[in-house]
Amino acid sequence: MFAPKSLCLVSRVSYFDILKSCLTTIYWSFLSGNSKSLEGLVGCILGFVRVPPPGGPKMTFSMGAGDRQTLSPPASDTLPKTGKSVSVLFNQLGIHNVLSLFCATLTENKILFYSSSYSQLTHATQSMLALMYPLKFSYVFIPILPAALLDFLSAPTPYIMGVHENYKDTLAPDMADVILVDIDGGHLIIPDSINLPCLTEPFLSRTRHELTLVLHPELVTADCAFQPPTSPSLPVLQDKELRAVFIRLVAQMFTGYRSCLTLIRIHPKPVITFNKVSFLEYRGMVGDAFLSKVLESISFLSFVASRGPPYRTCDLFDQLSVEIDSILNSEGGMDAEVQANIQQLAQKLYDNEPSCDTAENNVQPVVSPEEAEMCSKMIFPELNEADISRHINQQENVASDYTVKRAEPCVVPSNPVSSRQQHYIPSRKLEVLRDCVAYIFDNKISEARKVHVHVFLTCNWLCDHNNYYKQ
Repeated sequence: MFAPKSLCLVSRVSYFDILKSCLTTIYWSFLSGNSKSLEGLVGCILGFVRVPPPGGPKMTFSMGAGDRQTLSPPASDTLPKTGKSVSVLFNQLGIHNVLSLFCATLTENKILFYSSSYSQLTHATQSMLALMYPLKFSYVFIPILPAALLDFLSAPTPYIMGVHENYKDTLAPDMADVILVDIDGGHLIIPDSINLPCLTEPFLSRTRHELTLVLHPELVTADCAFQPPTSPSLPVLQDKELRAVFIRLVAQMFTGYRSCLTLIRIHPKPVITFNKVSFLEYRGMVGDAFLSKVLESISFLSFVASRGPPYRTCDLFDQLSVEIDSILNSEGGMDAEVQANIQQLAQKLYDNEPSCDTAENNVQPVVSPEEAEMCSKMIFPELNEADISRHINQQENVASDYTVKRAEPCVVPSNPVSSRQQHYIPSRKLEVLRDCVAYIFDNKISEARKVHVHVFLTCNWLCDHNNYYKQ
C-alpha cells in the first residue's frame, strides 16, 4: 500500500522562506544521493542552528549539503514580517476588496479564505493580520483549517480561517454571517445579513489615492499632457509601501488617542481606561459607525492595555501617531511628497524584515521537469530517531555567542488634541436634542415638554460656546 510521507518543520518564528529552503535541501540531498546522512541534516537544523532573537546579528549557516542559508533577525519584534505577501494579496483581490476586508477585520467579522494553494492561504491570512498593525486580531486565527475541523466554521465568535478550495462545496449552509474570500478568482462575497461599516471621508479617498500611487502610479498622471516616467516598485518594496499606507491610515484614525487615556492603577499591573466619547467628540466623529465599532473591539482594548503605559519600549507607530498631522500638512496633497513619505516609511519596514538578502546568499538546486518526474517515483526512507538525537547532542556543544541590540524603554510621545478639534457638541446634549425632535415628529408632545428645559439649556450652551470661539 502506498503511504505518502511529508517533511514538516515546526518553529516559533515565521521565517517561511528559510524553513522551506531547509526542507528543500533535505529532500534534494536524498534525491541526489549526498554522502551526508539525512539524520545528520535534520540534526544540524535542530541542534546547530540557534535563531538569533529580534535585534540580534545576521547569521549564515550551512546544513552540510552544499547549501547556504542566511537569517537576518528583525530589529523590532512588534512589527509584522510579510516578505511580499501583501503585494501578492493586492494583485489578487484589488484595492476595493482589500479595503473591505480591512474594515471587516477591524470590526471583528467572520472571514473565510479559500484557495487551491495552501501557501497562498497562509500568506493571505497573515497579510490581513499585518495590515491591522498596531492592532492584533484577538479571536480564532487558523490559516489552514483541516477537513476534520470544518464544523468550527459555525463558531459564534469572529474568526479568520482558510480552507482548501476542494471543501468549498461541503461548507455548512448556515454561513450567512461569514465573509467569503476567493483568492484564486479575486472575489469577495459579503452576505446581505452583514452590515459592514466602511471607512469614512477623508480617510477613504486619501487611502485609495495613496494605494493607487503605489500600485498603479501611471493612472495618477494619465490625464497629464506630459507624463513623467513611472513604474511600480519591486514586489518586496511594494509590499512595504502598501503596509506603510495602512500604518498611516491607522495613525490618522487614532491620532490624539493618548489624550483620552486615564491611568487608574500602576502597581502591580497598570490599569488604563479609554474615554471613547471624549475621543469621538474631540475628533468631530460622533456617529461614525466604523470608528465607533473599532474603538469598541477587543483588538482596541488590547491595544490600549499594551500601548497605554506612558513609559515603555516604543516602536515606529508611536512616533508616527504624533507626527502624522504635521506630515499630512507638509504634503499639501502633492503626490511627489506623499510618495516620498510613503517610501521613507516603507524603507523602515523593509530594514526590519528578517531576511532581506536571501535571494543573493541562499544557494538552492535547480530541478528540471524530467528530474522532478523521476524523483517522484523514489521512496523516501524512514529516519532513525536515535541517529538524529546523537547529531543533536553533538551540535548542542557548539557555543553561540552574539550581542542583542534592544530598544530601551522611554517616555511615550503624545500629542494632545488641539483646541480647534474641541468645538463639538457633547454626545449627551446631542441625544437630548435628537429625542426632542423625534417626540415632536411622533406627535408625543407631552414627552417633548418633559425635555423642554434640557433643550433650552442645551441651546443656551451652544450659543455661549459659539460666541466664545468667535472672539
